[in-house]
Amino acid sequence: MSNVVSRETHHVPISSILNGFVKRIVETVAWFNVVLIFLIMIAVILRYGFHRNQLLLGWPLVPMEELQWHLYSVPVMFGLAYSITNNTHIRIDIVHMRMSKKLQHFFEIFGILFLLLPCLVVLLDFSFDYAVYSYTHNESSQSTMGLPHRWIVKTVLPLSMILMIIASIARLIEESVLLLYSSKEPPKTGQRVYPFDLMTLRIFKPLSKDALGNDFLEFRTTVDGIAARYAAQRATDSDREILTTSFEAMEKAHETEDPAEEADIDANFHLAIAKAAHNGVLLHIMR
Repeated sequence: MSNVVSRETHHVPISSILNGFVKRIVETVAWFNVVLIFLIMIAVILRYGFHRNQLLLGWPLVPMEELQWHLYSVPVMFGLAYSITNNTHIRIDIVHMRMSKKLQHFFEIFGILFLLLPCLVVLLDFSFDYAVYSYTHNESSQSTMGLPHRWIVKTVLPLSMILMIIASIARLIEESVLLLYSSKEPPKTGQRVYPFDLMTLRIFKPLSKDALGNDFLEFRTTVDGIAARYAAQRATDSDREILTTSFEAMEKAHETEDPAEEADIDANFHLAIAKAAHNGVLLHIMR
């Protein structure tokens, strides 16, 4: 195994176990959404298909509608923990992405220790009392035909807080390890895609850097290969004539040893391939 420590190449065992525990619970709870969709369909059929039948319309809809928002609340609350394990919670990305790797890990640790965990502990305390009060008073729906035992859905609040605390601890451990080994982490090249300001910077200046130049060549190799594949499958007779003419012109340009002319004809040849692929997105990229 490589000595380079990063989120992509290494897993902190304790963090992986805690994250796996949270993910298994949340992925199981996610099936509630299927039941929710089924109940919504039944409610719509009863409301609009049997709206004149008071026997069918009267009793089932009230508890069914309450059960719908119960089932909706469970995946939403548990999904908050899932977002922590997958690092999809909201942050100020325009600031975060400009930080060094070490500074990113430092701010993650600071945020978890002094913002996220204290907030979750306070919410756990209040939500626990909230659920206990509902249980001890045997709280039920305010509607006479509503669901009993409302403490069941209110228990979701403290349970979701506990899951988020577990996910936050796992995240804290992982970020601490990555901060410790931040000097050994690989560069961010190729891991994310950021918009590049070509209007204010010269085009060829960034390409002089090895990392960005390699990324550009890798991108062109992939796009050119896909365009050629589709062109071979979809080219019409007129497309083939244009390709043949462009290729012959390119061979003649090589003999003239005029770099500017060669570059223009080469660009036209690749553009002809993109047109023969008959894919609007590919053609837009090549242009």
